[in-house]
Amino acid sequence: MTPAIRFAGTVLLGLLLVTLQAAVSSQAQLHPFVPHLAFPVVIFLGVTSSVPLLRGAITSFLIGYLFDIAGGNAFGLQTFVCVAVFIFSRTAGLRLFSRNVGLQMTVVFGIAAIAGGLELALRAIFAKRAAFPVGFRWGTVLAVVGAAGATALISPIVVPFARLIESIGSIRREEAT
Repeated sequence: MTPAIRFAGTVLLGLLLVTLQAAVSSQAQLHPFVPHLAFPVVIFLGVTSSVPLLRGAITSFLIGYLFDIAGGNAFGLQTFVCVAVFIFSRTAGLRLFSRNVGLQMTVVFGIAAIAGGLELALRAIFAKRAAFPVGFRWGTVLAVVGAAGATALISPIVVPFARLIESIGSIRREEAT
């Protein structure tokens, strides 16, 4: 499978996850335990050495942009955060991610918590209203930790699909030789 097809497959997986998240969020009240379904895919792209930096950054950008469009976010918060998550996970070089599900969930929880803090900070800087109620620290902590925990819990379901898209290309290359 060519890199272009893997790129398109990963973006389509991101579109499917964003659509699923929007559909579930409109029907169920999950706050503060709303998972970010695309973060495990973006983190997987960051820690996988077979994904080139440019393809991973562009894929993360498009997934974040799709999330912004689906959420009605005008100023591109998720676009920036998804690229930042990709770059952070690539820089950290967390090879522990693929060892087992427990380590994978721990890595996703940590990076999702950092991304949640980044989102709150950016909303506090750029949004007209406060991103969180002033004086309600535990509610803010619960929102960040709850969303990171929910994202970590769904990562064992989401990551195998991203891994499948990436592995199909390497299987085809081995069959050709």
